[in-house]
This record gives sequence, structure tokens and C-alpha cells, in this order.
Amino acid sequence: MYDIYIYELLNDYKYSSSKEEIYKKFCDMLWKVPNKRCVYLRRIKFKVLDFGTEDYKEVFKKYSSIPYFTYKKKIESDDSWILLRQVINNLYSQIFDKRVCTKIENLSFAKNSYYKYLAGCLNMTSNELENQIEKNLELAKKTYKINLSWNDYKTLINGYIRKCFENYIPLEHYENKLVTDIDFLTEENYAVRYISKSIRGYVYNYAKEHLGIPRKSSKDKRRYKVCEVCGKYYLSKVKDTRSTKCSACYKDYRKTYQRILMSKRRMLANQKY
Repeated sequence: MYDIYIYELLNDYKYSSSKEEIYKKFCDMLWKVPNKRCVYLRRIKFKVLDFGTEDYKEVFKKYSSIPYFTYKKKIESDDSWILLRQVINNLYSQIFDKRVCTKIENLSFAKNSYYKYLAGCLNMTSNELENQIEKNLELAKKTYKINLSWNDYKTLINGYIRKCFENYIPLEHYENKLVTDIDFLTEENYAVRYISKSIRGYVYNYAKEHLGIPRKSSKDKRRYKVCEVCGKYYLSKVKDTRSTKCSACYKDYRKTYQRILMSKRRMLANQKY
């Protein structure tokens, strides 16, 4: 798109006395890239056939077209400026744009349940089905995003770009050395991957800080999950594949479960006498 390559600006910054001018030129060029962020409305739709009982058909018809906002995730281009801008656009849509839904699996529950129903594999009543659909729709709305405007986001990214310029190690430093952890074909590919990976890491750390998530070390195999009750992230154990709630919500759940269990025991005890 531009006559100048990204790696050229990074190299010039490393050895130039007019660093501020090169940095401002890079930021100005980046935000003028015509690859604008795009959010659009889509629907998860399915056609309800004249099959089965009326109570099930009414439930499926009610949820046969579910709208949601999504974003342009990929672009067909080999231009380094456009590709870098796409990475920055995607990060904002995923972490900061509250309109964008990232829990498509919850929105697809009604559609998936309908195909199970047609196959005779749906083991729930129509009332239970509607309750489960509503529960999944509520979970889809609980995508926890950070309040940050697009202009403030640009300021944040500009600060991270300066860090990228300061920490950049030119490709020529790797000459005559065995490098196995960097996959690159050209200097431009190397530069784009370096900035993309660095900005992604900076933005994720910014999000973790605001969400109250502790940072993990590179050797930490734990992972983050989204609580099905409050919608916030929580750190799960290494071999934990069954948990669905954060510690606070799980304690509330256990208290409620114990109260229900105690009331059932009292009822059974009263029935004996």
C-alpha cells in the first residue's frame, strides 16, 4: 500500500537521531490505512419443519432467528500495513467493543438443539428446552468487556508502538546464528510478526490488569475460563476440565445446594414420622 516498508522504519529508528519523527510518521501511516474496523449484524437462523409436537415447534420457532453483532476477522491481502492494522482492529473488537458477541456457541444452542430434536436425541421437555435456551442467551450477553473508546484505544496502541520501536532487534543481528523459534521469510514478515505479537501481548496484559486477572509465567499451564454465572474470567487449575464457575460464584452455589439438600432431608425425616 505504501512505498515504505515497516522494517525500514524500524531499522531507521534504531540508528537515527530523529527517532520522534520516525515514530510519529509510523503512527500516522498506520491509522491512515484504509482497512477500517467493521462491525455488522448477523443472525443464527434455521427453518422449523412441520415435524413433531406443537409445544416443541413453538419453542423452536421463537428462537429460529437470533441476531448478534460480529466483526470482520480476516482480510484477503498480503500488504504488511493492512495485515498489521487488521490485528489491531481485531483486538479492539474482541476485548473492548461491547456490541460484539464472542460466545457464538451459546447463541447456537437453540439451533443445535433443534437438530438433536430432529434426530430424536433431545432428552428434555419443551419447558426445560426453553429455559436452557434462555440461560444460554443470558450467558452470551455476559461477555465481559472493558470500557475504552476507539480514540483512547488508538492512544494506548501508540504507546505500545513506541515500546516496539525501542525493543526492536533487527534481523541482521540473527545472521550466522541458529534461530529455531522465529518463523520468517523476509525482513518485512519478521517485522510485522514482531509488532503484531508484541501489541497482542501488551493489550492482553492491559486487559488482565483491568479484569483483576493475575499474570501467568511462560511455564504456567493453567488457563482462564469465563464464569457461567457472573461472566468474569477466572484462573482454573491445570487438570480442571469440569469447573464452570469462579470461586465466589461456586461458594454461593454450594450454599444454595446445601440449603436445598437440608430441606429435602427434613422433608424425608418428617415423612417417616
